[in-house]
Amino acid sequence: MVPPGFSGGVVFECQSEVGSRFALKGWATGTDLERVKEVHTVATFARQSGCVLVPAIHGVASAEGRQWELASWMPGEPALADASLDQIHSGAIALRQFHKAVAPCKQVQQPAPAVSARLRRIEQLRPLVTQMLQSRESPCAITTRPTPLSNAVGRASEILRRHWLPTADRITSELMDLQDCYVVTQYVLRDCHRDHVLFSDGRPSGLIDFDALRIDTPSADLARWVGGFLIRRDASVQNGKREDAVWQAAMAGFGLENVLEAQTIHAATVWSSLANWLVWIVLEQRSFPAGPDAVARRIDEITELAAQYQSRNTGKRRKLHKP
Repeated sequence: MVPPGFSGGVVFECQSEVGSRFALKGWATGTDLERVKEVHTVATFARQSGCVLVPAIHGVASAEGRQWELASWMPGEPALADASLDQIHSGAIALRQFHKAVAPCKQVQQPAPAVSARLRRIEQLRPLVTQMLQSRESPCAITTRPTPLSNAVGRASEILRRHWLPTADRITSELMDLQDCYVVTQYVLRDCHRDHVLFSDGRPSGLIDFDALRIDTPSADLARWVGGFLIRRDASVQNGKREDAVWQAAMAGFGLENVLEAQTIHAATVWSSLANWLVWIVLEQRSFPAGPDAVARRIDEITELAAQYQSRNTGKRRKLHKP
């Protein structure tokens, strides 16, 4: 069994008698069969259109409250957070290849759903973050003794306590600049983070996990891909040169010249994700299949991204231009 993620799905690696490898995936409990069929239709279209980075779907069945799919096993490993710019660039090219392959399925000229969704979520989170920060159940006291999770929640709650309100206002303003802009939307992955783009010998070898696939702006995939490479690992990149270089490498792979939409979506995703995790852990007392240590690592990464955004944008207001 592949180590579980955060969605509630499960994946098993299987091998046939002749040595062929397959991925047997159980979608999250309660996932509708029609939703699975929609994803399979798009994935199959992509593969038939020449995007062999997408696994072949061999079958689907319902059992034990889940939808199960059997797909070809995609080889390779995810890129590291400190991957080379060439690898980041080639990963972006792979995502663009997928976009081009599925574009004929459906394209709609409309405001980006990613923008409106983040505007709504930030407004929903405003009272919840206030409630969480004012709760008598201190984020640092979710257990009787310090753990990686309680420490991560404590660090995240501190940055929210200091910066949530002004940062939410700033990001909301930037999203509102974009909410009426009509852009080309199509099927995109929406969850193409580092773990879902595989590499062999330094080149893209597979795209996996299509659970979040929807009609949206391709900029949402650019934002998700870049975010996995912006974690600052050492003091040598404090001036933001690594961040700028990562964006430029990914933009070149995507073939984009104007990255403002993607950067705004990235910032909104980081801060709403940070707030989401603390609301889920502190207010809702949720647990996740990946386990508390994995949750702690995820929260720490998002906290670092939020801190980077804050350090680079304090007192600044980017000017966005409608197309």
